[in-house]
Amino acid sequence: MFFIVFITVFVIALGPRLFVKPSSKSNKNIVENALSHCCLAGLVNQDVKCKALEALQKSSSKHFVVLFRDVGMQYRGLYAYNINHNIPCSDIGTRGCEIVRLHGVGPKVVEPKQIEKFFKYNSGAKNFFEVTSTKHLSATIDGVTLYGAVWQKGRHLAVGSAAAAAANGIANAGTGSGTTAVDLGNGGGEFGRSKKNLTG
Repeated sequence: MFFIVFITVFVIALGPRLFVKPSSKSNKNIVENALSHCCLAGLVNQDVKCKALEALQKSSSKHFVVLFRDVGMQYRGLYAYNINHNIPCSDIGTRGCEIVRLHGVGPKVVEPKQIEKFFKYNSGAKNFFEVTSTKHLSATIDGVTLYGAVWQKGRHLAVGSAAAAAANGIANAGTGSGTTAVDLGNGGGEFGRSKKNLTG
């Protein structure tokens, strides 16, 4: 009789825990490995890698994605986002998830509808593989690419800013204040090519 009562009390005590909503897993360690051993491996990328890892560690977010220029997997930036489990992270603007740049080049904020391809990092093989079974972000996604139009839009805006900066430089040639750094957002910056300085 005592044994039956003990088991009943034990089951009741554990019962509610079976229904506790599981916490969302973080992919911070996975992305850290991807940056160190794949995206920014090698001495030539040492400085960029240190800055990216520093930005990663400072962030309080649980979910991160590496932004690639295209399927060639050229690193462009590191982004963080927080999943709202009540709203799917799809074409919903910032209500469901806000994908914010922490490091690198590219849009300051990425909208889910701008994402073209999704990738997951394989720590054993030290490479990314495309995930074709999803069309939205989730905790299992570690990398993304954007539609080409997004990069073209960024380039057009940069060119417009460059023209304005050049005109301003000419107007202020006598003052010596005409040097402006322009981030093209499509391969410029610290990755691949250096920032362009326009001097009036």
